[in-house]
Amino acid sequence: MGVGTLTVTRIHHQQMAELDLASGRLVECAARVQVEMALTGPGLPVIFDGLVGDLTARAGEASPPVRLEEIVGHPSGVRLVIELSEVPVGPRTIAELAGRMRLFGQGEVARLRLPLRVGAVGRHRSGLNVTVRQIHRVGATTTVVASAEYPDVLTLRTDERGNAFSAAVIQDEAQRATALRSDDDEEPSRAGKRRRTITVRLGHPEAPPEELVLTAEVRRGPARVLPFVLHDLPLPLAMSEIELTGRERRAIAAPLRVEVNGRPAGEGTLAVGVAVWRNGGWGPIRWTELRTGHSPTRFTLPGEGRYRIQRRWTPADPRLAAALAGAPWRNDDLEIEARAPSVTLPPLAVEGIALPTGQRPQPVLTCSIGSAEVVATRVREIRYAGATFSPRRGWRYVRGGRLAQVTLSLRADSADDRAALAWLWPPVALASDGNRLESPEAMQWLRPVSPFASEEDAAVTLHLSDVPAWCRSIEAIAGSVVVAERGWAADLTLPLEAPGPLRIETGDLLLVGEWTAPQGVVLLRLRVERPAGASARFENLITVRPELLDVQKRRLAIGYPPDEAPNMPDPAALRVAFRTPRGGRPAFVRLPIVVTLGNSRAVGYRLTGIPLPLPDSP
Repeated sequence: MGVGTLTVTRIHHQQMAELDLASGRLVECAARVQVEMALTGPGLPVIFDGLVGDLTARAGEASPPVRLEEIVGHPSGVRLVIELSEVPVGPRTIAELAGRMRLFGQGEVARLRLPLRVGAVGRHRSGLNVTVRQIHRVGATTTVVASAEYPDVLTLRTDERGNAFSAAVIQDEAQRATALRSDDDEEPSRAGKRRRTITVRLGHPEAPPEELVLTAEVRRGPARVLPFVLHDLPLPLAMSEIELTGRERRAIAAPLRVEVNGRPAGEGTLAVGVAVWRNGGWGPIRWTELRTGHSPTRFTLPGEGRYRIQRRWTPADPRLAAALAGAPWRNDDLEIEARAPSVTLPPLAVEGIALPTGQRPQPVLTCSIGSAEVVATRVREIRYAGATFSPRRGWRYVRGGRLAQVTLSLRADSADDRAALAWLWPPVALASDGNRLESPEAMQWLRPVSPFASEEDAAVTLHLSDVPAWCRSIEAIAGSVVVAERGWAADLTLPLEAPGPLRIETGDLLLVGEWTAPQGVVLLRLRVERPAGASARFENLITVRPELLDVQKRRLAIGYPPDEAPNMPDPAALRVAFRTPRGGRPAFVRLPIVVTLGNSRAVGYRLTGIPLPLPDSP
């Protein structure tokens, strides 16, 4: 570039795909890439004036949208963070990232200290002069107004609010500075001079301030616009072990194969343990897990030398796993000499296995529970990885992972049927090898189903973390639904007259109670009298919750649980409070009530074969 060096220091890569399980339609399949760059060189934090025009990018055949996310100056240069969205999943690199930046020829930081009195002047060698014009004191607040004057050949950097100056005051003998907010406005240029009016407000200083400190970044001369183009930025999720660890000069390619009855074993988990011979003995065995398919699995050794390699394979198909139980494997424990550029390892192999016949069981995405059913409606998969770069060490792996989110819906014919249901949350999810997938929600709890929300609003999402890279499907989601003997859902809108007793009867439900209006609050206390033995709650969704309404049934206030908390809660009791509205007189109250009756029982469900939608990494 002629004025500095632009270096990519970090790339974060995230792929996302969402599958509608009912239609099999891929709702989303794209990636987002964040590129962090460092622009270093003499004076760059001051002379850099940002990017000009649009950034452009190319990934495969696509030109994904690009935006500047952040610019941060630091003593040695400038850090830029650029984000690309809607990047195709397939490409291994960002083939091109281009833009233009504006820079001034010279620049420096001007820091002016002025005694806090009218007429005080601060001068900088660049020609920037600041004069204190006024000081106003109103109560505990002091306002300082100053004027800045500088030649037309100078330009001051401004922030997002258009301010060029930052302000601070010196308050004590230790010369400690307290930062303040300042505002400044540029005036029209006259007689070769530019001017700005600066306003600084001091709140409640502990001691009278002694000096005002104003700081600005001053640039000289016309700005230049310089283009930049970066080529073939590697995407971490598509990078090989060699690229991610920066060992491309000495790494040894060692592709791995798994065979059953002389044919590729297919999908599964290959655990690989590697020990290095050093100082006359074997070092510790370090294990990693890899995903296998019908082609050799990519793997590298860190360099030439003597290695011990142990391998264990678990198929994704549980029927094949049962057939392989106790089978003798060949080449599961090897000692090899590795020489550049690659080494050929014999396959991990087993013979004479009676392979399972027929198709794998079809996915089960719906499970009936009496008159209701649990349905897996959507699955979302997210893969992410990051890598950092330095000229000396090359690319280094930062972090990576894989997440899955499965949306479940509990469907029933009517609102009353839904009122009787609750999830026992979270369920258990199993990977394709039968191992449990972790969920951030470790403790099990009861999650009632809303009878008032739409199916989409009432759906719940199971979040799964640390999904293994080799896992291509969620083998099973198993959980329970708690079902009461009977449920009622009533979204009641009742007139509010004078405070006093309340009696609400609708169908088989009878609620009695009272409403009162202590200072600043409207308080309702109700109890389900019929049917006996019922439990009740108010629904509290964003769109459905207790509300005070005016005469035109417009919302005045939202209900909240009152402070009163009885020692022995009555499951049939309902209490809700409203702050007395200022903008109108309450005429109605909306009470969405859910009532359940009888003993509850837990009914299990099991959904199987939920596919993960992202394609294999390139």
